[in-house]
Amino acid sequence: MKCKFIIFLIALTSCTHTARSQNNITLSVDVEKTPEMGFVISYLKESMIGMDFDAKGHAEYRIEDMDAIYLTLHNGFAEQKTIYAEKGDHIHLSFDGESMKKTLKMEGVRENIADYLKNVKISWPANKDFALDIKDFVKLLKEKVKESQQLLDSLTPALTKESSNFVKLEKNRIKYMLGLSLLDYPRMHPYMAKIEYIPGNDYYNELKAWLEEDLTLLCLSQYRTLMTEVPTFIMSSKTPIRTPYEKAMKQMEYINNNTKDEQVKQNLLTIIANNYIKDAGILKSTELDAFYRKHVTDKELFAQYQQTYDSWAAVSPGQPAPDFKAVDISDKEFTLKDFKGKYVCLYLWPCVSPAIQQFSELKKLQPLFKKKNIVLVNLSIDNKKDNWAQTIQKEEAQVGTHLYAGFDKHFLLKCHYSAASMVQFIFIDPAGKIIELQAPLQSSGMEDFIKETIQD
Repeated sequence: MKCKFIIFLIALTSCTHTARSQNNITLSVDVEKTPEMGFVISYLKESMIGMDFDAKGHAEYRIEDMDAIYLTLHNGFAEQKTIYAEKGDHIHLSFDGESMKKTLKMEGVRENIADYLKNVKISWPANKDFALDIKDFVKLLKEKVKESQQLLDSLTPALTKESSNFVKLEKNRIKYMLGLSLLDYPRMHPYMAKIEYIPGNDYYNELKAWLEEDLTLLCLSQYRTLMTEVPTFIMSSKTPIRTPYEKAMKQMEYINNNTKDEQVKQNLLTIIANNYIKDAGILKSTELDAFYRKHVTDKELFAQYQQTYDSWAAVSPGQPAPDFKAVDISDKEFTLKDFKGKYVCLYLWPCVSPAIQQFSELKKLQPLFKKKNIVLVNLSIDNKKDNWAQTIQKEEAQVGTHLYAGFDKHFLLKCHYSAASMVQFIFIDPAGKIIELQAPLQSSGMEDFIKETIQD
């Protein structure tokens, strides 16, 4: 059996919404059959949404409190399409579930804008252009921006009739998209110019000059990226940044001290803090949390951060572990309570090669598991039960207790499962409380973690 990586595994933030409001953007999709590799929409940097299709091939998603947004549609890995939406829009998509390019139909979109996005081309700098000194490179980059905006300029009257907001956003989307090349300059310039190069004030001044404080641009992922990454480059020139936590703290410190527009500042602080906590949790984030709570007073922004913080607090060490419902190969049902009285190593895994390879590593730890009274529970989160049933028959998978839970999104959200890492190990004590939500892999120190954490 050849296992495939199902693209909607990257979409754990997804939810299906049916309510509509003039303050929301609603996207509905109808397919003749469910896309084999999943159908995902993405917007901003941190949002990947897997569409959940019902038995009739229908799915809906609602984006709340966004005035405007660029959405990228992903049909598996092969097909992508960008569309634009504004507050109050209800966009309906339909295709056969196989070829979005050949069969996609769209209703509720702005036709001229949709055609523009289909045809716009970005004029990127070539590798050889990075040999230029920074002032000449920026001059070239500005020319590339103008060149990339030519189609937009020629269509401005028609586009403005459909949206007075779109032209401004699109000009800046192009500007900041090309501006991302500035972040590559310190790496590319010495290679292409064949010289040693350490960025100086001339480089950092050009970085800062590319930015502007504009609250209306925060709906652009390219703008968000530059507004948060430029501080990283500037601060790292003074003191090396070694960890994601140091990076987040330096970003927040720079933005707090150098951003004049209070609303832009509080939004950027929220983006950085929220994304860090989403990825790393609340342990060892005391300084970041205190900094955020001191400097962000906007109630709506604070509520966003608090929701993320609370979701991690609910699964911190000592809290009850999220329960699951699963079956073994004979369809006998199990929950976490069935393992009460023993330490549990709960292995969340999809049916893909890197996850399957973990079983060979786990076999090496069986003597230690036995010594520490640890039961290994391999909880399959694959969306296809047949895949799981075939995989656990393999020789390398003959370790621990195999159970099938399927792609239970709510359970995985509680566990803060990240498909970027693909696998997750959760250690639970005999009373059913969390010891560690994201324990290291065997190859990254699980043995030492067990010896240091779990008593004989």
